Amino acid sequence: MPDAPGHYTQQLTNFLPMKRHLLIFQLFLIAHLAHCQPSEKRVTFEDYYQFGKNEYTDRNWPDCVAFMRRAIDDFRQFQDDTVNCRQKCDRLIKPAAPGASRIATFHETNESALCLLRCRKDMNGDHLTIRKMSTYFDMAERRPYQYMHICYYHQGELAMAVQSAYTFLVANPNDRDIRHSLEWYMEQPGYADEMLIDMERKDYEAKFINGVEAYDNQDWSRCVHEFETSLEKALKQDEACRILCQDKIDWKLVLNLLGRLNALHWTEYTFDRPFLFFKNLPIPVQRGAEAAQAVANYLLFDDNPLMRRNRYFYAKQFKKEELFTPSSEMLKVYEKREIELRYLNFMETRFVVRDDELHFFLKMAVSHYWRIIGT
Repeated sequence: MPDAPGHYTQQLTNFLPMKRHLLIFQLFLIAHLAHCQPSEKRVTFEDYYQFGKNEYTDRNWPDCVAFMRRAIDDFRQFQDDTVNCRQKCDRLIKPAAPGASRIATFHETNESALCLLRCRKDMNGDHLTIRKMSTYFDMAERRPYQYMHICYYHQGELAMAVQSAYTFLVANPNDRDIRHSLEWYMEQPGYADEMLIDMERKDYEAKFINGVEAYDNQDWSRCVHEFETSLEKALKQDEACRILCQDKIDWKLVLNLLGRLNALHWTEYTFDRPFLFFKNLPIPVQRGAEAAQAVANYLLFDDNPLMRRNRYFYAKQFKKEELFTPSSEMLKVYEKREIELRYLNFMETRFVVRDDELHFFLKMAVSHYWRIIGT
């Protein structure tokens, strides 16, 4: 039955204010959208690096240097943000209790992933992922310095050219071109050995070099301090290196990238190196117990016959076998390394999946995942 005229009029009367409100909202929305511009794309180290290469090709030396330096600065910031986010989320996320169900472990993993996603978005905006992994590896391998030393030289800045070439050489000692370039720079008027500066030298490396210098000068107290500080900073750098490596495997390109990823591991510093000096240091400063522990720490990583002879000498002198107990910190490092080596050996020698097995392997993995979720 149709509505009565009076009822229809009442409906219209009730609708008109709503229509006015809807019209006002639509006009406001249109005006807002008209003034909104798409968010500008954030310029990152990937862009700066490409800009620098373009300017190098165009022989625009000042801009080549400027863009490459900006790329290096932004890359360092990107790495710092990545490490800070991971450490922040590790502090915030409560780990699953030992013996907890697998679903609890999955929950912890997912909660951590969400925390990392939000942290990175807060720090990097929309630049959450790296567009080209090849650019990341170029930056990690110090490729900008390969361009910068030429750009600096064409600007007449020999010292900066030498520093850039040397910085690249430290990370790429087998690069013949950069070695020839550096040898050529050394023959130029105005060259000095003081120009050989590694602009990417880490704090732990600088402290280690200071420790060796103090050792040569028999400044024992300073030597101990420098080596202990070097070891402390090296452990922090090791943690940061592991954090950065966690995000760098792109499984779509795994065959191409794993080789370069492996090459980036910072192998120039081993944890036994400071202890090689420690064994001689504490005696003059009356720290024999630390000397014995330094020997024990060293032998964790390197079963060196000379160090074993030192251990025998100290054992006869101190007559306390318990002094030769490695520090808890070094034991943790050693145990972690042993587990990692065992896992890497398994992956390299036994974890081999043929093409005809890949589909079955993935199917079983997915099935296993859903079986866990259902429990």
